[in-house]
Amino acid sequence: MQAANTGRIDVILLCIRSGLSVNLKADDGFTALHSAARMNQAEALTCLLRCGADTNTYSGKSNPTLPVHEAILERSLECFQLLLQANSAIKSPDGTLKETANCIVAAGDPRIAQHLLETSLGDVEVAPTIDALALAAAGCGQLAIIRSLTLSHPEDVKVAANSRQSPLYLAAKRGYFLIVESLLNLCESRKVSNETLVSVRVSSMRAAAKRGHVDVLRLLLPSGERTLAEVMIVAVEDEQPHVVRFLAEREPHLGGEFDDALRQAIRQNHVEIATYLTSLGPYDSHDSLDAILHLAIDCWSWASVEALLHSINGNINVRYGFNGPTALHKAVQIGRILTMKLLLQHEDIDVNTEWNSSTALDMAITNGCTEAIALLLRQADLDVNRVTLGETTLHRVIEKASPEVLVLLLQRPDINVNVKSGQGRTPLHLVLQAKHSRASDRSLQDKLGQLLISHKTFNPFTWKSSSGTLVGTLEKYGYWSSFESLLIRDNVRMPSSIW
Repeated sequence: MQAANTGRIDVILLCIRSGLSVNLKADDGFTALHSAARMNQAEALTCLLRCGADTNTYSGKSNPTLPVHEAILERSLECFQLLLQANSAIKSPDGTLKETANCIVAAGDPRIAQHLLETSLGDVEVAPTIDALALAAAGCGQLAIIRSLTLSHPEDVKVAANSRQSPLYLAAKRGYFLIVESLLNLCESRKVSNETLVSVRVSSMRAAAKRGHVDVLRLLLPSGERTLAEVMIVAVEDEQPHVVRFLAEREPHLGGEFDDALRQAIRQNHVEIATYLTSLGPYDSHDSLDAILHLAIDCWSWASVEALLHSINGNINVRYGFNGPTALHKAVQIGRILTMKLLLQHEDIDVNTEWNSSTALDMAITNGCTEAIALLLRQADLDVNRVTLGETTLHRVIEKASPEVLVLLLQRPDINVNVKSGQGRTPLHLVLQAKHSRASDRSLQDKLGQLLISHKTFNPFTWKSSSGTLVGTLEKYGYWSSFESLLIRDNVRMPSSIW
């Protein structure tokens, strides 16, 4: 081995005459032929070949190689030529040139690539060899080899091969700008039609967008508006904001064509991208606005909601889909308090819009969300006495038997505690007509009655009931807190209607 490394032919011959096998392997798994090829010792290699060295013996390492591979990696053209003349195998056991091509590309020596193509050996075909070399060189960024191939065999380099097994795709994926440029120039010189290139071009753009190679994208575009939108979705999925910005700035007129990309950014909560894409609006079509805004609410993406609200020119109170909820109803329905705050700050929001005969406040009361109720009650333009399906909000709170919500509701200066339902019943009628099976239920109703009677606008003279006077009814059901609140009112002067 030492003799092969240093080119000592006399020692090599002495070792062989002493009985050592010319194909003996050292502890590292290499034969003397491997060593001579690796150290570019052409004379020693020639001597070993004359002595019967096997050119097709693999080294015993974890990554076994042939002597010809060692010559390639050492960029030793002379040793490479000698091994080829000695019928060294070029193909791998699976019948491909993958190993040899990878070694040539790793060495980055176009001379060896050209010599391989020029060798008239029966088992080396030009076209498969070029394919293997081009793929390996494109994937490793070996521009010199690509240029050598395109100059010597321009018609044989398959730029538009199978999408993911194409030199163009691999170069775009790794961001090798100069190789992509060289391959596209080759297509132009060969006048390859765009239809032939379309599949590999789209897949290459996707690969470049996925890894943020804007310079490569600039070479591959344009390829149609639909393709731009598809590539942008890939950039969004892999969170490449600079790619998204590049694509949008390239075709600013598309705007709404990027809706799918915006939806994807919202789903993945890519706030920076979502914010930028919403700025490309305005989103003034109902379909676009509803779908995207409701998606942002569903995905808990309040930052996206905020960005959308800044760019919306349409009707924010429009319903989503067929008889669907408005954005505010949706936020209340699933308890998105931050989203509610953003929506309520919008100048066009209508808190009195109904969905299924319920306002957002009605829905919040039904769901029992105290925080949402308090937030809605702070809206100055809220019609707190609105009658829907024959009842007001106050009636619904009484039916829900919620003293905490009733306290919030009674703090509204415009609340009417004497308002009548479609059946002519005031909220106090609902309290006193409730049926109780437990003492706790009666105590709860008593608390509701006390809150209503204690309100400064409560009018005890409006009480009319076939069951008796107001005081008698309170006494009958044992509503003693309500009874006491009635007695201490300043405006009670013992009228018969009360007593």
